[in-house]
Amino acid sequence: MMRSAANGLFIMSLGLIIIVFSPTLGGTSTNLPMMLTGVLVVILGALMVFLKKKKDKKS
Repeated sequence: MMRSAANGLFIMSLGLIIIVFSPTLGGTSTNLPMMLTGVLVVILGALMVFLKKKKDKKS
């Protein structure tokens, strides 16, 4: 039952790790794609958790 929510939380944690270990935006914006990738992964994981909770609430 909680498998999808657990997968979503795992994906969110991977996204947060990507964000934390991405180099800071200094003089160049070459690191922006890595930061955006991390943000997109976190959003994907959050959607998975939200949709799982919504589905469980209906049933």
